[in-house]
Amino acid sequence: MFADADVDVPAWYMLTVAVAPFGGTWIMLQHGGTKAAAFGIRFVPAVAVVLSACPPLRHGVVRLPGAAVRRVGT
Repeated sequence: MFADADVDVPAWYMLTVAVAPFGGTWIMLQHGGTKAAAFGIRFVPAVAVVLSACPPLRHGVVRLPGAAVRRVGT
C-alpha cells in the first residue's frame, strides 16, 4: 500500500492509528485500571507512535489532507 506513496502518507496513517490507544487509556482509567497499567500499556506506546510520525511530516514538504502543497522554511 505504501510502496509508491510519498513520505507523508505513512506518517498521516501512523497519526490516525495512534488515536485509539489514547481512548484505551481513558477507558482503562474509567473502569478501575491502575494508572501504571493505563499509561504504560496504552499511553506511552501511543506517544511513541505520534513522535515517530512527526519527523516525516516536518521534513521538507508539508501536505495537509485537502490543502495545497507548501514548502516549509522558504
